[in-house]
Amino acid sequence: MSKKRRQEAVPEIKVPAHILALGELSELEAQQLIEEERVKDFYSYLSDILRRYLENRYDFLALESTTDEILKEAKWFVFKTENLKAIETFL
Repeated sequence: MSKKRRQEAVPEIKVPAHILALGELSELEAQQLIEEERVKDFYSYLSDILRRYLENRYDFLALESTTDEILKEAKWFVFKTENLKAIETFL
């Protein structure tokens, strides 16, 4: 019976996209890049967090995509116009 238990696949626990993003945002805030006047680095990291969130949440390649490609994909998933406009403005 122990062989059978070893052969059974352990189900992978997937952390929700928003939980991952919130953790990354906390880490970014802790780096205090704005206070160090590293604004460009801050926005670069923030953009990566948003792209990873979109990729994890909606299951499309966002990290390697252009802004136009992301917006085209996001239109299928983000139904509130103001949210889509906020993503477009930020990216």
